[in-house]
Amino acid sequence: MAALLAGRVRFIPEADMHFLMRRRQAAALYPRGGYALFNAPSSGAGNFVQYVINLETGAWSRFTNQNAYTWAVFNSDIYFGGNTKVLKADTGLADDGETIDATAKTAFIYFGERRGPTRYTAIRPVMASENALVVSIGFDVDYRDGTATLTPTTGTSEGATWDVAPWDTSSWGAPINTKLEWLSVAEIGWNAAIRIKTSTDKQSVRWLATDVRYEPGQGGF
Repeated sequence: MAALLAGRVRFIPEADMHFLMRRRQAAALYPRGGYALFNAPSSGAGNFVQYVINLETGAWSRFTNQNAYTWAVFNSDIYFGGNTKVLKADTGLADDGETIDATAKTAFIYFGERRGPTRYTAIRPVMASENALVVSIGFDVDYRDGTATLTPTTGTSEGATWDVAPWDTSSWGAPINTKLEWLSVAEIGWNAAIRIKTSTDKQSVRWLATDVRYEPGQGGF
């Protein structure tokens, strides 16, 4: 597990890195979920964060709001110990009776050759869910975050068609099916990233892929 931490000083704050190197029991390897996590204290008594590495891609992320003192894997399932009880993680469709709020963002990607700024015209996030799903979609360029407010709600309504605004809330309904419809954007930048936010306590949600239509830039700086 210590080898997984090698070279991650820039992602993990220095104080947390020192803690993790001293407390090897703060780590857990979770093959069923495809990741390993490292548990570290956060600001405030009893608050913790988890630094998580994807075992397939090597990508890093961070889990919050799981105030675990320790983690363990038993019969391929992962558990964590809180202040007064033991909880089973990564199971079910709700978060201890509450909705699961999910926010995801791709890396900023340079599409085509880097001859000049690229004009982006449409995106198509490919997602799957058992029931109607309400999401907020964002499109960012040049390492910036969008300024629109994200207001997702639990998806229980009938499916609808996408709006054409770069930022909006839309829904679709299909049992274990994907939505393959383009969403218009009008952005120019050297690179781009897509953001997704949703909230649900009734189903699992999968972000399978994202297609992007663009016109490569021809000019220089």
